[in-house]
Amino acid sequence: MKNEHRITWVSGTASGFYIDFETQTIGYSDKEVHLEYLQTRLLRFMLSSTGGFVTSHDISTDSELFSINLSKYIHGIKTKILSLLKTSDDDDSDALFDQIIEKKTINGKRGYRLRTELTDVLDDVTSEVKEDKPLEPVAGPDEAKRDMPSFRRYMSNNWLALFIYLFLVLCTVLLLDSVHITAEYLLIKIIDIPFGFTFIALCILSMLPVIGGLFVDVPLALKEYEKKKGVKKNDLNAEKIHEIAMNLVPRFDNSGEHVIFFSLCNITGAFTVASELLYIKSIPGIYEYLSDPSRDYFYIVTIAAGCFVALFNNYSLQTSKSPTRCEDDFILTRVHAFLNLIYLSVSLALGCSLAYTFLSYRFFHNSNAVVITPAYIVMILSMYCYLWFSSDSPAAKQIDSVSKNNFLSGLPVLAAFTTVYTFLCFTPDLVCILSILTAPVFLLLWFACLIRRKKENTIKLHYFVSSFFSILAIAIIVMLLLNFRW
Repeated sequence: MKNEHRITWVSGTASGFYIDFETQTIGYSDKEVHLEYLQTRLLRFMLSSTGGFVTSHDISTDSELFSINLSKYIHGIKTKILSLLKTSDDDDSDALFDQIIEKKTINGKRGYRLRTELTDVLDDVTSEVKEDKPLEPVAGPDEAKRDMPSFRRYMSNNWLALFIYLFLVLCTVLLLDSVHITAEYLLIKIIDIPFGFTFIALCILSMLPVIGGLFVDVPLALKEYEKKKGVKKNDLNAEKIHEIAMNLVPRFDNSGEHVIFFSLCNITGAFTVASELLYIKSIPGIYEYLSDPSRDYFYIVTIAAGCFVALFNNYSLQTSKSPTRCEDDFILTRVHAFLNLIYLSVSLALGCSLAYTFLSYRFFHNSNAVVITPAYIVMILSMYCYLWFSSDSPAAKQIDSVSKNNFLSGLPVLAAFTTVYTFLCFTPDLVCILSILTAPVFLLLWFACLIRRKKENTIKLHYFVSSFFSILAIAIIVMLLLNFRW
């Protein structure tokens, strides 16, 4: 008699793998791994679902599963399954996992289903009912590069775009040098521009990658799919358009969750840089301080650090494994990816230079006139909010943001620097008191996030050093320490 509490894969490359719901275990080739209760409950829910793919909306109707993060739990299950199916090739392991749990985007939400057609489950438990002809993947040249080491694959996919990026940087350097504009003088000119113009320019620049993704990358993906598969755009619904643009002809994830996160993250970053500019404008004597060319190479280093982090961000998006991202979406030949590299290079380089300016001015210059203004509080709050939103917010977790360690690594450093700076510039007024109180409030949130990450066992020491914020912070700190020699 068939065991009703156990399913076994009887065909496919994962043949022999089983899930035992009674003992809450999974097994393969004489090895077993224990599952958590909610992990087992989720697999049972997927097995009993007659609608095919299960999304976060589906599990929200279940009394036990309504509060879980679906992608996170699937990732946990995947880790345990791969510990059983592990081979010498990680890509082979992923292929084996795909034989057990299939993923697909349903109306902009990530959905998962058990591959019951490969198991000994009776026909009353069905997989997805396909009313239309299923979409087929478009094989491309990128498929042959999957077995390459990460860095070689990155360079192979991006060499032309990286060449263009480097060429643009060199052209900018030559142009500035030809008119005798140093980094400090350029910063003076940017600060001197009316704030409204710089704010609007930063906001527009931050939204260009999203616009490029929606109105260039998605149509290009559809056009290529139509050409190769003979499918008309008018015959595709929103779900199929998303599947084509994200996975089948990977160019851009146009799901609502990703577009909203992408937009808010970039606009918050632009707002942070704009608030730095507004505060710098309020510092008396800042123009005279920047007129001294002796610190020019300090700014060159901080600008280079900003450009490096922008490239590192793109590299991480293409090389880090994720259950919710397609790494080919971020190849720099995609319009949104290249525009985002330009935006990050500008915003990070400018933001890094401005932070170094107001810190070095107060710490190493005759700057008793430095005051704390409301723009300073806006700057601090926007920095805190940007760190949290881009790395540890529910939206960041849902799309598995590559910036997920920035909040943990960056907030203590940011709180320490801003608190010291505030006390050095302290005047007994409401603005200073409010700026001091922001640090302990956000440190409480940071501590809660740290405890949660420790319980989830998702934190390691190297995360603190390798985060994007840490690289920028180290560059600024080194430049500040070098000021002691002058």
